[in-house]
Amino acid sequence: MDGYDGLIKVLIYVGTRIPSDETSVRDAVGFISFGDFKEKKEYGKVSSEINKRVLSEVLGGVDTSSLMGKTITFKGAFNIRTFNLIQIDLKEIKIVPVEIELGD
Repeated sequence: MDGYDGLIKVLIYVGTRIPSDETSVRDAVGFISFGDFKEKKEYGKVSSEINKRVLSEVLGGVDTSSLMGKTITFKGAFNIRTFNLIQIDLKEIKIVPVEIELGD
C-alpha cells in the first residue's frame, strides 16, 4: 500500500472464497446485531450470505490473474479477534472488500 511501511501484513480477499468464519462485514454494517436473532446459527448465516454477495457483486468481475502490478483502490472491513485471548496477534490483518476499483 502506498505510504504504508508498518509491521502488520495487510491482505485483501480477492479470490473465489471468503472463509465461512469471516464476520467482518456483518459486524461492520452497524444495523445487524446478535440480539436481532433467536438463534446463534441464524446470526452466523447472515455472515455467510453477506460474504456470498461480496463475492458476486464486489469481486465477481475481478480477474485475479491480472492483478499483479495494478493499483487497487478499496474500502473494506476486518476483525481483530480479541475474545478469550491473553495476547492479541496483530502480525496480519485480512480485509474483506466492500468496494474495489482496479487501476493501471
